[in-house]
Amino acid sequence: MPNPNISAALTLAQKTTIKTNLTAIAAILNFLVNLTPKQRKTLFKMGPKSVGYVQLALQIAQNNPSILPSGFNVPEFAKDVTLSADLMDIESVSKPLAEGISDTLLAVGAEAMKQANQIKDLVKVASKSDTNMSTLYKQLAERYKNQGKRKTPPTA
Repeated sequence: MPNPNISAALTLAQKTTIKTNLTAIAAILNFLVNLTPKQRKTLFKMGPKSVGYVQLALQIAQNNPSILPSGFNVPEFAKDVTLSADLMDIESVSKPLAEGISDTLLAVGAEAMKQANQIKDLVKVASKSDTNMSTLYKQLAERYKNQGKRKTPPTA
C-alpha cells in the first residue's frame, strides 16, 4: 500500500466537535440539493472556465435590461452567480477534506480488514484443537459466507 500505516484516534470530544460543526454548517447550507445521476447528466456544468462567461452575461443583463424578456429576473440571476462563486470557494476547501476522510477511511478500513483476516486464519488453526475457537471461527467466517473462491489476478 502506498500509504504509511495510519496510527491515530479521535476522542469522543473531538468527534462531538466535528459532528456539531458539520451540523451547524449543514444548517447554514439548508438550501443544498441532492441530484440523481440522471439529473446530473442533464444539467449544464459551470466549471472554472465558465465563471467569466457567466459574470459577463450578468453584466450585460444588468447594463442592458431592454434586451431581456419581461420575465427574466436579473436580481435572481445575480444571486445565482454570487452563490455559485461562494459555493465554488467553499468546495475548494471542503472537497479535499471530504476526499481525505474518504481515502483515510478506505486505507484504515483495508488495514483493519487485513488484520481481521489474519485473526480469522489464526482462529481457524486454533479451532482444530479447541471447540471454543471453533465457535469463534464460525462467527468470523460468516463475513465471507456465500462469496465463493477468490480468483487470483493474472500475472503480467
